Amino acid sequence: LRREGLVRRSLKGESWYLATEELDRIPDLPLVEWLARSEIDGLGQALQRHARLLALIGDQATDAEIEGILRWIGEDGGDAELPLDARVGTQRLLSAGVIRRDSQGRHAYRHAIFGQTLVRDAPEDFRALVHLAAVRYYRSADVLDEGRRLSQLAVHAAAAGLAEEVAGVFFMLAERARAWHAYVNAERLYTRVLELPGLSSADRAAAHRGRGLMRC
Repeated sequence: LRREGLVRRSLKGESWYLATEELDRIPDLPLVEWLARSEIDGLGQALQRHARLLALIGDQATDAEIEGILRWIGEDGGDAELPLDARVGTQRLLSAGVIRRDSQGRHAYRHAIFGQTLVRDAPEDFRALVHLAAVRYYRSADVLDEGRRLSQLAVHAAAAGLAEEVAGVFFMLAERARAWHAYVNAERLYTRVLELPGLSSADRAAAHRGRGLMRC
């Protein structure tokens, strides 16, 4: 970090600081990734698959979300891929110190690189199985905060290649942000719509109009 110029001497005094705004420009650190893979290899095959499931679902997932997505995976015939019960698998990962649970019952990986490594190494057919099951779950989940439900639906629909659904969800999120006067967030969401491939000319015009209003 110091060699890359990210650890810098303060202009005032003799202290040093980390320029966190520059972290994204450095490449993945091979040693950190190697350590993450070593920890993953020590989990056992069934628990590795459950860990990969959580990584693909994303941070802040609750037990109810994990169970709901697993049910849809079962509906699609994917039981053999994920043999562990939802709560049992999650509890084992907690006991191993791989993930942590906050006061609201939401789970996240202790180190982000761990989850990123799991996602990167996931086979394509496993990714498709999880993302499609997640889309089906978040379409109908009525126990979640609507903002959380829509944002998760957008993420998984995009990963599953469902462009039309993604555009619709991003429009809904953008309109919600606009109604709450969260103009910066709304502008970002309209931009996400415009980045989607295969967008109809009407949707593109509506997204440009919405983004223009937010920037104004």
